Amino acid sequence: MEHIYCWQQAEKKKKNTMIKSKTRLFIIVTIIATIIIGILDIIEKIKPYDILVELNGLVFDLLIFGILITVYEAIKEKKEKIIRYKEEINDYRHLETETSSYRVIGTIKRLLNLGVKEIDLSFSFLIRSFDTPKRIYNWNFVHSKLFNCKFISKQFDNCSFYSAHFKNIVFANVSFSNCNFEFVVFEECNFYHCTFNDVNFDYTYIESKEWLSSIINENKKLNEIFEQYVISD
Repeated sequence: MEHIYCWQQAEKKKKNTMIKSKTRLFIIVTIIATIIIGILDIIEKIKPYDILVELNGLVFDLLIFGILITVYEAIKEKKEKIIRYKEEINDYRHLETETSSYRVIGTIKRLLNLGVKEIDLSFSFLIRSFDTPKRIYNWNFVHSKLFNCKFISKQFDNCSFYSAHFKNIVFANVSFSNCNFEFVVFEECNFYHCTFNDVNFDYTYIESKEWLSSIINENKKLNEIFEQYVISD
């Protein structure tokens, strides 16, 4: 976790340096422009009042220009961060280590803070609960491994869990709509008071018929969904 902290500190330092650079540039440009206007006005023998009017106009123009540049750079920086964070998740796919898991979990949080709604976590390894929005829309968990996670009062829409491996997962008061659980391995998982709409559980691997009966008692509609399944050895 130490290298994550160092990376965050470096990002913070970089951001502070950029802010200081922009402020310094704005001040330098304003001073230079003021000096130039002052010299020209003295040469042309313009009245002090007229000089003041020109300076006010200059400051206003520079202020607007500075705001536009700042907004443009903020949008550009946000897009670059999103691309970089998504690439970071790509770098850790297929790796099943504690370090890779925590890096991906941290990156998920940063993407959500940037307003990203859809995240691809296919082939990812996640060993604890992680930040998610209340409505999890169009997330991809294909071939992912999720261990020791809790999802409480969430809404999964149009998500794919195809061939994922769930171990010690709790779903409580969760709604699933248009989700695919084909070939998912369920190990020590529980569903409590969940709802399902257009959900595919075909060829899922379950622990036992007793486990299936217990979760059906908590979620009656699962009896209609679990039509084809395989009992794990």
